Order: sequence, then structure tokens, then C-alpha cells
Amino acid sequence: MKINKFSIKMIVMLSFLFITTNIFALNILKNVVVNRKNVYLSDIILTTDTDQYNKSKKVLITELNEPGSIKEINGDYISLKLRSITNEKLVIPNKIIIKRNFEYIEKIKLKKIILEKVEEIYNNENYYIEVIINGGNKIKITKGKKEYELESTRLKDKKLGKYRVALNIVADNEVQQKIYFILDVKAKLIEYRLKENVKKGELFTLDKVEKREKYVYYKSYNNIIDIDKIKTMIYKNDFYKNHILSNSDFEIKKLIKKGERVKIKVNYNGIKIEDVAIAMEDGIEGQTIEVKNLRSNKIFYGKVSESGEILVEK
Repeated sequence: MKINKFSIKMIVMLSFLFITTNIFALNILKNVVVNRKNVYLSDIILTTDTDQYNKSKKVLITELNEPGSIKEINGDYISLKLRSITNEKLVIPNKIIIKRNFEYIEKIKLKKIILEKVEEIYNNENYYIEVIINGGNKIKITKGKKEYELESTRLKDKKLGKYRVALNIVADNEVQQKIYFILDVKAKLIEYRLKENVKKGELFTLDKVEKREKYVYYKSYNNIIDIDKIKTMIYKNDFYKNHILSNSDFEIKKLIKKGERVKIKVNYNGIKIEDVAIAMEDGIEGQTIEVKNLRSNKIFYGKVSESGEILVEK
């Protein structure tokens, strides 16, 4: 049987293809670039065997914790790892260079991302928040699609002060990078100072105080004034100019004092009677106090009215 030149050529080519397929069925890359922190065997091999490839995805080789970092892996170490997926004798480079890919982010943009996350937690305007990130104007960051998460127990408690917080960069459902920064959180405090001296028993008025806003690391609740509450109150003591007011500086004005003669108005089944009695205790508006009738010496109770009279219902 004669074999023509074309047949010989085809046989040689098919033989070469068969040999090449077997020789290059599994190759080891000498230089590798990855996007994620964890480097698996699947990142450094080329294989046409699906089973080998799926197994290699579960074999961890090393970790590159920082974007832009480079590691040199010894070939003998790779040889040991390969045993989990194949018994073939392979040509393995003495050294394998693995580099983690990265992209740059402007520091000002990263600060904005962090501030938005922090403000979601503090969620009102009564705080001063500053983010301090060390380093240059650009920061190396995980390449590709990612999410940002804050990690700090202090944030949950809305703590004031300066403290270190981690920004977790998440991709493929894993934390790929941590960027640490300083979070500076202060609370807004409204302070009221006297513009002039005041006397004990004097009624509080806004024209004698100066309102100031400041941001503090410690919020003293003694100096938080409830203006609506103290509008009808009086000063407990004499206070001098520049004194910082607190709720404890005030007391409710007593309309009735113990031992005073007071007018009483009795409503008895629709019949109204007015009389005079002695207050047996101090009283403020709306309070029910004990009084004694001057003529009968009988004790009864009545409510203090806005005008300082005692109203008795029978």
C-alpha cells in the first residue's frame, strides 16, 4: 500500500497534536497576577482537565493581604500542593512570582464613602464627624467590584472621642482588605451663659442669657437646658455674669408658702363659696396641698390655681 506525502503529513500533524495535548495538559505559570487576597492552585496552573481545575480551586497556596504586594513561592512547595490533584511528573519553575493587582482611589473619595457610612449610624446633625486617613493622596485598593463595611463596636454604641476603625473591603463574599483610619466624633452642645448678674427668686428670661454652640467629647447633661421647661421657673440662688446655666440652677416658683393665708374657692354641688385658710405646706401651680380652714380648723385639700388660689371640689 502506497502512502502519499499528504497522508504522511497528516499522520505527523495528528501525532504532534496528540503529544502536545498531553504535554501541555497541565502547565505551571511562572508569573501570576491575582485580584483577590487568597491565592489558590487554580490561579497558577493551566489545565484542560475540568476535574483537576475544580480540585485546584480548593487548594490554598498563600495570601496577599495588601493590594500591590508580591510574593515569591518556591517550586518545591508548589510540587507538594500539586499532589492533591495529579500524580503526573511536571516541569515546575524554581520560583513562581505572584502579584496582587490593585487600583488607586483618591483619599478624598474614600473619606466621602466612609463619612456616608458613619452618618448612617449617627443619623442626625448633632455630631461633628471627621475621618483621618494616613498616607498620600491616593490609596491602593482591591481591584474590581466591591462593597464597603465598617468594623467597630464603638460605632454601634455611638461613642464620642477619637478611635481607630477598620473599613472592610468585601468582594466575593470575603473581606479582601482592611483600611484603618481614625474617626473623630464630637457631640453638639448648646450652652447658655449669663450676660449679667441675677438674683435668687428672679424669673428666668432669655434676654439675660447668651446662647453658644460647641462640640465636645464628653456631654455633661448638667449643662443641657430645657428652655421650654424653665421659662416659668426662677433662679435658686444668686448667679454672676458668665455663669453657665444648668437645669439644677432653677426651681418652680412657689405660688403658695407654708403658713400663708390663702383664699379658697369651694364648689359644693354647684354652689360656690369663698373663704380663707392657712396653707399647711408650700404649693406650686397645679399641685394639691393641705390647708386648714380658719373658722372651723378643719383640714382639707385643694389644688393651687394659676392666680394662687386654692380650688376645692366637694
